[in-house]
Amino acid sequence: EREWVNLSEAIEWCLGSEQYDLFKEFWLYLGGFTRFGGYWDERLAWLDCLLEVATRADDRPTIARILLDKVHTFALVDRPAQQEEAIALCQEALAIPDGLEFEACFNATVHLTLLYLNLGDISQARKSISDAKFMLNNTTFGERERLKFQIYLWYYQGQINTEIGELSKARELYQQCLQQARQLNWQLMIIYTYSRLAIIEIEEGNFEEAERLLQLVLTSAEQNCDKRSIAFCQRYYALLEQKRENLVKARHWALLAKENFKRLKMLKELREIDTLCRV
Repeated sequence: EREWVNLSEAIEWCLGSEQYDLFKEFWLYLGGFTRFGGYWDERLAWLDCLLEVATRADDRPTIARILLDKVHTFALVDRPAQQEEAIALCQEALAIPDGLEFEACFNATVHLTLLYLNLGDISQARKSISDAKFMLNNTTFGERERLKFQIYLWYYQGQINTEIGELSKARELYQQCLQQARQLNWQLMIIYTYSRLAIIEIEEGNFEEAERLLQLVLTSAEQNCDKRSIAFCQRYYALLEQKRENLVKARHWALLAKENFKRLKMLKELREIDTLCRV
């Protein structure tokens, strides 16, 4: 974060000088940071530049991975106009001959699940998660690697169940995620699962447990400069306080979330949070 201006200029120099391999190395280290930090515009602009060079070089694996990085960005930002574009990019990446190894194919299929959920298309989301299950069941892995893929399946299936109101089933899946993520010491998945469980606790009126989980999530997000997670956590705090009928606190958290969603240019979430800002 502190060196972001310098890093940005270094990347721009790589692109301007067509230092293709050097930029790819930069991206290995900075791809995750741009995702956590919410640098969506820079992320997409740099990916487009890299895609242009990779296309000229007919570097199919890199092309496929760039398309998936763009898909992941669109899924996280959840701008309604870009969801259909992201689905098309995902399908394009999956169709590239010799483009993706199993992990990338699996992740692409999981991305489709999230994209369809963003669009409210539960039927297609279920189909995508079913496709991912089929892929996993028909591929040989070591136990630890297979478990990590399985956790993804439980996590996104839990999101589907939450979306359709099957909270008991969603809770069961998230508890499985937690148990196995702890076994792998997978801290990021543990924190994200706490966030999903907090939503269920709010809906079921278990406010103290929801607050405990949200505090864990917010602390981790702030430590990791995960700006998107911070915004969502503030949104969930607003929902929690609204359910408790603490309207002043609800508005306080909603305004914080609104400011962060605005900074991150997350238009759908920005519209949704406006209702809480007016309580």
